Amino acid sequence: MSEFNSGNPRPNVDLSLFGSGAVPVGYAVVLGLMMFVGCGPNSGYPANPFSSFTSTSGQLQVALRSKPDQPPTRGVSTIRYTITSGSGKAVNALTLTVEPFMDAMGHGTSVIPDVSPAGDGNYDVSNVYLPMPGRWELRTTISGAENDSCANSFEVQ
Repeated sequence: MSEFNSGNPRPNVDLSLFGSGAVPVGYAVVLGLMMFVGCGPNSGYPANPFSSFTSTSGQLQVALRSKPDQPPTRGVSTIRYTITSGSGKAVNALTLTVEPFMDAMGHGTSVIPDVSPAGDGNYDVSNVYLPMPGRWELRTTISGAENDSCANSFEVQ
């Protein structure tokens, strides 16, 4: 509903979706855009990986991105694995088991990371706990459509 108020050069517009008490249209549009932007292929992750490497068999390419910091820092992180075939095609329907391990100290962590498929060859590994600075590995077993493994190391500050 819009009407012109002669004392105000702008029309009075009812901006609510469903009458009083409903979310104003402007807020709904902003919320919708925020949800859309947050659903991209690397939502919340940097565009470039902090590490890219080939799996143990040489059949898969693996790229790693992390948040909140890249590369991961001391504490809890979420790491996105992007797995593709040698030809660059996304590989889905995999099961990943990830074990953070500090080789120099001969131990991992007591926290078991959670893995969730995120589509398009992406797998989000949350609850990755790196309690101390130093060189850490992500020892990863891959099963499903492909059976493979990989271990990538990186420095934690």
